[in-house]
Amino acid sequence: MNLKKLDTIKTPENWKRELLEQQKITKESSNTNFMKIKRMKWAMASLVLIVVCTMGITVGADTSNPFGEFLQSVFGTKKVQEVHLETTSNIGETNAHKEYEEPGAEIQLSNNMEIVGRNETFILEYNKEDSEKVKSVYCIKNSQLTSEQVNRFQGKYDDKDFSFDYVIKNNEICGFNYNGAVSEVFPVMEERTVYAALYQTKEGTVVKETIVKINLDTNEIIKLSNDKMICNFVLSPNGKTLLCNFRSKGYWSVFDLKNKAEKKIKKSVINGYATTDEIVFVDDYHILTLGKAFTKNKTEYYSKYLVNLKSGKVEKEYFNTQIDISFNWTYMFNKNILTIENVMKGSKFQINIQERKVEPIIASEKYAIFGDKSNKIIYIINLEKEEWMKVKIPNKKWENMEVYLMSKENKMLITLNKKAYIIDLSNLKK
Repeated sequence: MNLKKLDTIKTPENWKRELLEQQKITKESSNTNFMKIKRMKWAMASLVLIVVCTMGITVGADTSNPFGEFLQSVFGTKKVQEVHLETTSNIGETNAHKEYEEPGAEIQLSNNMEIVGRNETFILEYNKEDSEKVKSVYCIKNSQLTSEQVNRFQGKYDDKDFSFDYVIKNNEICGFNYNGAVSEVFPVMEERTVYAALYQTKEGTVVKETIVKINLDTNEIIKLSNDKMICNFVLSPNGKTLLCNFRSKGYWSVFDLKNKAEKKIKKSVINGYATTDEIVFVDDYHILTLGKAFTKNKTEYYSKYLVNLKSGKVEKEYFNTQIDISFNWTYMFNKNILTIENVMKGSKFQINIQERKVEPIIASEKYAIFGDKSNKIIYIINLEKEEWMKVKIPNKKWENMEVYLMSKENKMLITLNKKAYIIDLSNLKK
């Protein structure tokens, strides 16, 4: 959702405050998997871990420095490879509606970067003078972190101009730098067709918003919905369905992009005021979301619903009193034993922890990282395979190191200043 139009939507004031706070947090986050995952920082350390999901990564370079040697000693020589930080010139597309910006001559791994993407990895570098404008986009290709060619689309909606910049990798588009009537470009695309949300304002109030599909080559824009889709959106993993949150009216609906059909979901199935962080797609037609309140040992908890979007009904309800790692995984830490449970399957496994206390840093659908900030120790856990390993981070490296998990490729990208390394996590030693 484009929060620039937030003030023009007639919604409760508490929602506006909530979304603005959420935007403040997610400015430092990556949305990659099926859910939006927040970047979290420890108060006494600046080690930042961000979860992303990617495909098609290949690297091939040897490390030749002390930190690279440290990583090899921990993970194994063959599992650690240095990533070359280079630029590329993408000859690419020549559509008249696109503008090109030449990639920069040097890549800077800095604090004004954000990792985004659903099935691909896009590293966005924001302009330091304008925190909302993306300056450059990088991807990992053939042993290199490459600067991608930025393309631009320009069109009209109800005689109003709009434009957005974008980068394409495989079947995923990363849209950014929105101008005019466009509020969102959805990541999944079909050949040269993308889906987007366009809106109109009148006297400072959003009066229309519609879902459209856009052909990037012909500039053709086809409306798929009515003009009343003034809401937040959550796209399913393969772009089949779009969840729509009419929060000002207190309900969700599901929109079938292929059949151009919308169906309202009962408030008893999906809470109309649930945030997008409280909904996780299991597949294109099933979600996991918060259910109803229940009390155990005088403490209130919320169950979780598995919802079938085709039928609009709750298929199963899960009752769990442990602490969430992610929406489908919970944990409990007691007497140096870390117990992790899969909510939907009900399966559990335990890890013996030497530290007196560990806390979850971040998690995806496949991995979780727990840490002890006082001892500079992290536990990297493969939730599906029930494997883990303990890593002691050198004190001097802790403050400047960033870690990115790439779940689909079972890899991890570690950056330290201007150095970057790809680590194979396919087999974690205990």
